Amino acid sequence: MPRKILNKIIRHLDSNELESFILDRQSGELCYLAKEKGKIIKIPDNLCQDFFSAVENALASNHEGEKLFCLFSSRGKINITLRHHFEDGKQKISAEIEKTEKLIGFTQIGFDLKQQKQIKTALKQKKGLIIAGLPAGNGLSNLINSLAAEINLEEKSAYLLSNANEYKIDGLNFIQLEYPFENDLRTKLAWLEKKDAEIIIIPEIYERQTALALAKLANSGHLILAGCRSRDAFSVLNSFLKAGPTREILANFLLIISGRQIHRLCPHCAEKYSVNNTEIQSFAKRFSLQKKITEALIPKRLIRSIGCPKCHYRAYTNKIGLFETLTFNKELRSCQNISEIRQKGFDQGFQPLIIKALSAAKNGLISLQEILSLKL
Repeated sequence: MPRKILNKIIRHLDSNELESFILDRQSGELCYLAKEKGKIIKIPDNLCQDFFSAVENALASNHEGEKLFCLFSSRGKINITLRHHFEDGKQKISAEIEKTEKLIGFTQIGFDLKQQKQIKTALKQKKGLIIAGLPAGNGLSNLINSLAAEINLEEKSAYLLSNANEYKIDGLNFIQLEYPFENDLRTKLAWLEKKDAEIIIIPEIYERQTALALAKLANSGHLILAGCRSRDAFSVLNSFLKAGPTREILANFLLIISGRQIHRLCPHCAEKYSVNNTEIQSFAKRFSLQKKITEALIPKRLIRSIGCPKCHYRAYTNKIGLFETLTFNKELRSCQNISEIRQKGFDQGFQPLIIKALSAAKNGLISLQEILSLKL
C-alpha cells in the first residue's frame, strides 16, 4: 500500500491546488495538474522507485489496474484513484485526486456534550478570547471554521481574516490577507477596531505581537476566535502571557481548546482483550507515570481492531477529534501565573488530553497503541 508515499507526495506539492498527477518511472518526473496550470517537478529517485514498487504490489505486478486509496489531511478526506498503465512502452502511474471541501460540523468534530455546552456558552459572549491550539496537521482550520459556523451571525458584524477562504460561511465577511501575513493582519485588525467589528475570526496566528493586539481588541469589546499551533491548553496560555501583562491578558480569556486528530477503531473487526503488563509498562514510561498510577488509570479490558476488508486491513475507519477545554471564570482570571491556573483548573474539573484519550479507549473509540503514539 503506497499510502505513506502518497502522503509524502501530497506534502511535497501544493496540496490545496493539486487535482491530478502522472509519474513517469523512467524520468522520475511528476507532472501534476493544478487549478491554474500544469507543472512538472522532479521527484527523488528513491521516492519514485518506492512509489512504483508499492503501486505495482497493490495493483498486481506488471498488470494494468486501478485502485482507490483514502487519505486524511487537515482539510478532510482525500480520495486518490491510482492507475498503473503503459504508454508508448513506458510504465506510468496516473492519479485522479478528489478532495473533500466539506466542513466537519461542530457536533461531529469530536467534542463531548459537556465541552459542547462550554463552547456554546463562550460563543454567545459579546467580548473575550476563544483560542484553539493544535499541532500542525490536526485540523486547526476546520476547527476554527466549525466554531464560526456555530455562532449566530445574523445582524452581527463578523469578519474572517485569512489568506484563503476554505469554507464559505453565511454571514461571515472574508478579508484577504496579503504576504507578509502577520504584518497585514495587524494592520487590518486596527482597521476593524475603528469599524466596530463585533466578531473577529483568525484561523491561525504566529507572533506574540498579534496575540497582544487580539487581547486589546477583546478588552475593547470584541469577540475574538483565533487559532494557533500549540501542544496543549497551557502552552496556548503561556504564549499569550508572554505577549503582555498577565492580569490584562487573563481578564479577556473565555475559553482555550486544544486537541488532536486520532484514528477511530474499525467497529467491524473490533474485539475485547485483556491489557498485559508490557502495555502498562510502556504507558508508564511513555507518560512518566508510576506503575501503580498507570494500573489505576488503564482499564483491565479494552477494545482493539485487528483489520478486515471493510477497513482495508488498517484497523481504523477515519479520524475523529480528541479535545481538552479550559474554561475561564473569575477565580482563574485572578491567578498570578500558569502554575496557579493549572492547579485551580484541575481543582475545577479540567481534564487533560491523556485522560480524555483513556476515556475514549474505554468507550471503544481508539486503541491503547493510538494513545501511545500521540505526542502529548
